[in-house]
Amino acid sequence: MDVHEEAFRAGRVSAELYGYLLVPYEQYLIQTAKIASPVTESELRNQAAIAIHVIESMEPDVLYILGPGTTTRTIGDLLDTKKTLLGVDLFLNKTMIANDVNEKQILEAARGRKAAIIITPIGGQGFIFGRGTNRLAPKSFTKWA
Repeated sequence: MDVHEEAFRAGRVSAELYGYLLVPYEQYLIQTAKIASPVTESELRNQAAIAIHVIESMEPDVLYILGPGTTTRTIGDLLDTKKTLLGVDLFLNKTMIANDVNEKQILEAARGRKAAIIITPIGGQGFIFGRGTNRLAPKSFTKWA
């Protein structure tokens, strides 16, 4: 199972079955199934509240690196910017300066300035990083540690 890319890029979370594979079963070593998180009014309110808090906390001249996902996309929505759902985008002074960036672009934009990474957990999968992991590589973090 994986996210249906076209639907996800259109703002809808939908999983697609690619196939089955037999694996040895050991109850404590098997990852739990991926579950699509239902979108409820409460969840949307929570995303908006998080986005408002982040926007109000943004400091001038700090590079904000926003990871993928619906919660971080809400930040872009409230800033009247079309943030990518699957990608990592860069914001400076509450304005998007680059979208769907790679590691090299992140490091270049962050050179010589204060930067902050904003990510959220991936719902229903048990992972903090999923999409975007390769963009937010270890050397990206050590530059600002």
